[in-house]
Amino acid sequence: MKTQERRYVQGYGEGLELEVMPSGSKSWRFRCWTQGQTAGAAHVTIGAYPALTLTAARERAKELAEAVAQGEDPRVLEAARRQGYGRQVTVGEFAERYLREVAAAARKDLAAVQRPLRREIVARLGSRPMNRVTARELQAVIFAKRDQGRTAAAAKLRGLAKRLWDYAMVCGVAESNPALATPLRYVAKRKARDRALSEVELGRVIRVLKNSGLKHAHALRLLLLTMVRKSELRQARWAEVDLSRAEWTIPAGRTKMGREMLVPLSDGALECLRKLRAMQRPDVELVLPGREALTWPLWAGALNRTLAKVAKLARVEHFTVHDLRRTATTLLTEAGWKAEVVEKALGHEIGGVRGVYNRAAYATERREMLEAWAVKVKGLERQL
Repeated sequence: MKTQERRYVQGYGEGLELEVMPSGSKSWRFRCWTQGQTAGAAHVTIGAYPALTLTAARERAKELAEAVAQGEDPRVLEAARRQGYGRQVTVGEFAERYLREVAAAARKDLAAVQRPLRREIVARLGSRPMNRVTARELQAVIFAKRDQGRTAAAAKLRGLAKRLWDYAMVCGVAESNPALATPLRYVAKRKARDRALSEVELGRVIRVLKNSGLKHAHALRLLLLTMVRKSELRQARWAEVDLSRAEWTIPAGRTKMGREMLVPLSDGALECLRKLRAMQRPDVELVLPGREALTWPLWAGALNRTLAKVAKLARVEHFTVHDLRRTATTLLTEAGWKAEVVEKALGHEIGGVRGVYNRAAYATERREMLEAWAVKVKGLERQL
């Protein structure tokens, strides 16, 4: 197989070919017609000669020929092999790769993706090849969650499945995305995000949080008093909290806006934090550690479940953790506090000159506002 001025191919039977380039490099190829292909043959490079011997190349070509006979695309299989997998990539294998390469790089809270991916998708489909999972199989996993009445969780699960198979297509281990056959409108209805509790409803909720003995009641009360996001509190560490100065500094890497945020702590918030600290071992670093491992943040669904119980006991319409932020915003604005101060307390970005002017005054006013808010919450707690 001498080098020539032009590229040429030598056939070895059963679809196996050796491509010889003018540069002298030689590569084994597999030539076939895939199902539904009408124009020209498909060529799959399977290795370089002499690193891949003739015997090994024939064995690989035989495997690909069998796959073609079963209706599989040899290009997908070879791409999977090059990624370090065997002939077919299972859902369980690819899920771990997705967590490493995509989720870990894109999310601050990996557990929010890891838990549903492993407990729902991998638990039901983990041994199935990624390129063999049907739309009906994946739909059954999503609808099982929906039929439990957990439509929001089902919608998130569908979104996670779509992202997983999108990446599988990029990596060449799947040809289509089975999640697309289940439109979101058949999983959950979009709800308007305008729920804010009235003072009467909030009073009932606060009294339930104080007297019911529910798990995570202190955490929910702290969310209400500080007005922070759920993810910001779940990942909070005691090293960020200065009880003597009544301040909590959230690092830039954990805020939505990507900037460090100083949260003034009212007397009510300090009381919640001291109670949470007293319930833990001294060596625990997280303010809200998980149940299964003290080094992991509390599962986001734990607060949602507790809040559902609170709504039932308080006899108020269902509301979410985020609705507590909206409720605080509404009542504080109605009480006459400046919009800039409220927005800063929420961790929102303020545009224009207002966003940079007199930041020290905003810090002082935010502390005054949150203390007044704590007094308001305490007053509603005492009402009947």
